Amino acid sequence: MAGVLNLKDFTENEQSAVANLYLKLGKPEDGLRLFDRQRKLLKNQGDFTADQLNGIHLLLATAAGRASEVIRLLRGGNLQRQLVTDVYYVAVDYNRPKIALAAAEKLHQRFPDRQTLALRTRAMLLNQKYRDALPGLEKLHRQDPAAWEFTYSETLEKLGKKQQLNEFWIRKATATDTGAKQKRDIAFLMLEKGYRKEAENLFLKLADKTEADSQIVDQLMFLWGKRPRPESLAWLEKRLYAAPARDKAGWLKRLVEVGQQETVLDYIERHRKSATPGMIDVMLELLVERREKERFTRIAGQELENENSVPRLKKIAKLGTRLGVTKITISAYEKAYRSNPEDQETLNEYGKIMYYQANHEKAETLLKKFVDSGGIDFLSTFFIGEILWQKRYFNEAKPYYQKSEELMSLMIVKNRSERLLEARIKLRLGKKERALSIYRELRRQTPDDEGLKADYLDLLLELGYTEEAERLLSDI
Repeated sequence: MAGVLNLKDFTENEQSAVANLYLKLGKPEDGLRLFDRQRKLLKNQGDFTADQLNGIHLLLATAAGRASEVIRLLRGGNLQRQLVTDVYYVAVDYNRPKIALAAAEKLHQRFPDRQTLALRTRAMLLNQKYRDALPGLEKLHRQDPAAWEFTYSETLEKLGKKQQLNEFWIRKATATDTGAKQKRDIAFLMLEKGYRKEAENLFLKLADKTEADSQIVDQLMFLWGKRPRPESLAWLEKRLYAAPARDKAGWLKRLVEVGQQETVLDYIERHRKSATPGMIDVMLELLVERREKERFTRIAGQELENENSVPRLKKIAKLGTRLGVTKITISAYEKAYRSNPEDQETLNEYGKIMYYQANHEKAETLLKKFVDSGGIDFLSTFFIGEILWQKRYFNEAKPYYQKSEELMSLMIVKNRSERLLEARIKLRLGKKERALSIYRELRRQTPDDEGLKADYLDLLLELGYTEEAERLLSDI
């Protein structure tokens, strides 16, 4: 390119375009050689052209990294503001931090305004002169906090000014114009940067008026772990005592999370008369975990006397199932069924419990109502088929077995019990070979499982397949 260009053929603006082309191509040294070689030829075209060439030389030399030469020219000449500004940006683009600082210093010395202060401050940061940059950075941050807060906080961190940085974050987090989300972000940032205690204090301030299930309290619980310090436990208890009745259950659950079960049970027991259903449910959950059947039965029974909410009745029933207190489970589901005979979950779960209790008449009523109203459960559908089969209503039972088989075919993964049930359904439908293949597969997986062998033989004998049972015994 240098070999074909003659700068005398170009106007002043075109000369600048040529220089910019060299800059864009990343070949400032080639541009310098061209302009310097023809400099003498163009000197007599007028002062404006010489100034133009000198400016182009300065920009190209900046890009080429001729720091000593450029800094000398910057300090010695009475250059125009725009040219020095251009030198600054070319230096930044080409990663020439020393030249950028020299240009910014020159600008701010001659034109001490906010714009040149910003350029000088950024140039100091590029040169890692963080301490020198801090006074200007503080001034810029005061003038435009949003634009400079990240750079300011980052510089404080690099200088190790922990106290000043902490004060900055606290001021920002407690400012009236700082939204809740931004406050949380600041607290998380402090935590990420290793200011654990400071972050905890900020989280505590933010959590002062939040509910127990808030994200802020979640973070505090994470910081405290499973064994909080006494002052942390005291904070949780203080929130519990100060909370309105509707919110107390949430704080009780938080105390349970950190192993304060005795404190929670004692509190609820002392406030039984004013305790909300949510608080009592926390107690019942704990009694289930502690396997305290007698106490659970007594308290759950008292709750059932006055409770008419179907969701809560179902919750108590499930707790009774977990603890194996069938009496409570049945009472809760019975009351839920009377309160809302159309509730599908009640029909399904209560119906299965009645089946397990051998109350097949009630089980059939409940489960048929569940399935006929669109309920989907392979086990409940199978139970209806079994009830009808035992009544020798074989034709009526068949559609339920078929539906149960269809539902099980949609299951991607089946456990051992489900595979056994699948085999039983296929036997009920006369698909003996397919049932046998399931049992053989299960036997290959668990050859030492005598229970599986016994179940298989019992089922075959129950259905009258004695010859197949004998053959299977000889094969296995």
